Amino acid sequence: MKLKNTLQYALFLFILSTAGCQKPDPAPTTPAPAPPAPPSVSFDGDEQIEPMFPAEETTPAPGDATTLLQSQPFPKFAQDASVELPKVDDLVPQVAVYVGKLDKTLEDLDGSVRFVDDADVLFRDANTLAMIALALGLSKEDNPYKKAAPAIIEAAQKVEAVKNLDEATQAVAEVKRALKTDAGAGGLSWNKKIATLKPIMKAVPNINTQVKRNLRTEAALKKGNQKVVEGAAVLAVIGQGSIPNAVDTIKPEAVNDWKAQCLELREAALELNRAASGYEAGKVKFEEIQTAFERLSDSCDSCHKIFYNGELPTE
Repeated sequence: MKLKNTLQYALFLFILSTAGCQKPDPAPTTPAPAPPAPPSVSFDGDEQIEPMFPAEETTPAPGDATTLLQSQPFPKFAQDASVELPKVDDLVPQVAVYVGKLDKTLEDLDGSVRFVDDADVLFRDANTLAMIALALGLSKEDNPYKKAAPAIIEAAQKVEAVKNLDEATQAVAEVKRALKTDAGAGGLSWNKKIATLKPIMKAVPNINTQVKRNLRTEAALKKGNQKVVEGAAVLAVIGQGSIPNAVDTIKPEAVNDWKAQCLELREAALELNRAASGYEAGKVKFEEIQTAFERLSDSCDSCHKIFYNGELPTE
């Protein structure tokens, strides 16, 4: 019995000594793909990106103005009266610009066999028009669209529900009729979501592209400075108006981060708006406007690092 125990002990020591010399077979693993690093954004074309949203997004349902403006409750992000906005003179002309874009897109869609897929530009511009109307409705300055703003927003939102050219034509006609209404601006607030995130984020690089084209040289700016002024004004409005869309991003829990990024876009756009306006008056140098535009581009890059999970176009 003693010998047996001795042999068992010796065998145990032998196994123990040899175990440390053998390398265990590595467990098969599948390395997790590294997330792509967000590239620097270049707005050299009419980019159509898929921005910062999950597969499902809540969209305000079309309805009468009262129901529409009281839906989608959100935390109060701002006191409406304290929100800094561009001058209405920089926003009012953009109403006609975006109505014109809707008309042009209707012409382009004539004969489309995949209407909903091809209509993304229509949805983009309708959402942008809704944002502009919100700013004009909440502005302290009187303007031609202040009282019509709720009706414009409602009509613009209905555009996104269209499924064919006939419906789109009727919806755009309703937008035009809404421009002439006089219902009053009650119920409007920066704390209520009035745009859909996907198309409104597609508007940002589109407007950036238009602005940048007029900043390539000082000669280009002298011809197109008003486009810079008005484009920057619209971007400022989009920045402020997108804050309630935090729930539609890929990180709906990061409300404070989203708010910070939206406000940075607003502030950078307002800075560019003021710089371009000062250039027109001979008070700002061309290089100062370029610097302001760089801040605007940086604000987009910063936001994409947090809220974008794919590759951005660089051309």
